[in-house]
Amino acid sequence: MGHRIRAFVGSPTALRQFRAVSPELTIYALSPATHLFVLPLDEDLHDALHQLNGTGDWPESAGPLLSTTDLSFAARASEQAPIAYVETDYFGGEGLQHALLWQNGILSMGPLSLDVQSGAQRPTSLWPINIVLRALGVAATLHEDEFTRLGLGQYRDNEKIHSTATPRPISQS
Repeated sequence: MGHRIRAFVGSPTALRQFRAVSPELTIYALSPATHLFVLPLDEDLHDALHQLNGTGDWPESAGPLLSTTDLSFAARASEQAPIAYVETDYFGGEGLQHALLWQNGILSMGPLSLDVQSGAQRPTSLWPINIVLRALGVAATLHEDEFTRLGLGQYRDNEKIHSTATPRPISQS
């Protein structure tokens, strides 16, 4: 089964900074177990970010699908509260996972990347998204890692988040 999500994760305070991009954006609560929300980075949001800030340069590495202006915007958004970017792109046990964390206006962690196939030997507590979510305060339990605790395991792609997760307009955050 595949998993392909690209999203910003943070408190309503951090994600509120995206109102400059579009006042009608919606953030989603994926799980009542955490205080964090998710803002899927779909094509419309990405285009709006680039229209507001310019496209910037794209890294030549196999890292996360973010341009230099996307990275700068996330840094500015983190001035009030930490914000993370998480990305999955895997199918049938092959693919990549990426995560970054910004705090106080600077990139404080990442980009962290993992080839899922070769990383299968690594404990999931050391996978990029779990590391970043832990830094945001998501606590794993005996039966759930941070990825699952946030609710990311319930959604295979951004479209599923938009169609079935609990919405919360940013303007009400």
